[in-house]
Amino acid sequence: MKVWAIRIKGSDKYLQLHRSSNTYYDATNKPRIRFHPTKRGAVNALSAWLRGMVDFRDGFSYSKIESRKRENMEIVEFDLTEVVKS
Repeated sequence: MKVWAIRIKGSDKYLQLHRSSNTYYDATNKPRIRFHPTKRGAVNALSAWLRGMVDFRDGFSYSKIESRKRENMEIVEFDLTEVVKS
């Protein structure tokens, strides 16, 4: 099964799986990688993350985070396999 994740190019820092808005968090090397079942889903998530943090206080807006650049990020394909322990 193929899945996709988003990481900083040339590193082991991936965007993480979070229960709240994924636009708030920066990439880390913690083990909770957010996998996307389609490449299109990963592309859409990266676009949302690049827009910045979502702010719901005055309606719906984004707070731009200047350090987030598309050229620093990449979408990585993984092939998940089941491992059966005996």
